[in-house]
Amino acid sequence: AAKAKLIDISQHLENARMVKTKYEINCIMEACKISGRVFSKVENDWKGMSEIEFKGLIEYETHRQGVQPSFPTIVAAGKNIAVPHHKPTNQKIKLPLLIDFGVRYENYVSDVTRTTGSKWQKPIEKILNELYETVRPDMRAKELDLFVRRALGKNEKLFITSLGHGIGIAVHERPWISKRSDDVIKTGMTFTIEPGIYTANGIRIENDFLMTEEGLKNL
Repeated sequence: AAKAKLIDISQHLENARMVKTKYEINCIMEACKISGRVFSKVENDWKGMSEIEFKGLIEYETHRQGVQPSFPTIVAAGKNIAVPHHKPTNQKIKLPLLIDFGVRYENYVSDVTRTTGSKWQKPIEKILNELYETVRPDMRAKELDLFVRRALGKNEKLFITSLGHGIGIAVHERPWISKRSDDVIKTGMTFTIEPGIYTANGIRIENDFLMTEEGLKNL
């Protein structure tokens, strides 16, 4: 052992993890289905609650589904939406309301964000629908990020995060969907797309996708 030469293979492992097997895809799809059930159970139950109370309710419902949260749930209301990774407080909830949550199923994750009551809903959804139609295998990841920035126009300055990231056994893994990314989108990759307007009463919408030969599949 004293004479052993150590070789860093972490980059090779990251590359291997980017394209998912059928088993991995099925686990991520199931995590997304469970997230949908959690959201449908709690989406209208925030009235009278504080951010931290609603966080507790979301995670309680996650546990009732027999799974763990994939990361600490983000609940942000009103001015707090301006902070991308806001930590829930005792502030009483008033619309707009953003929740960012996920579940871990068989060690694979989902990562979903929904915003209710934001004036930015329609323009962001329009941009997303246009983007979804353009994504094809072998596109550079940075092209997706830059598409959204161009579409936002003067509001691009309020989009202070990257557009998305890979998901798998980690909540954030390759491919990186950012304007500085060198990654290329390949069939079998799973990743988020999550544009946001980071200002008081802003918005973030985040969905999880599988890249197929025909285009994006929303999980």
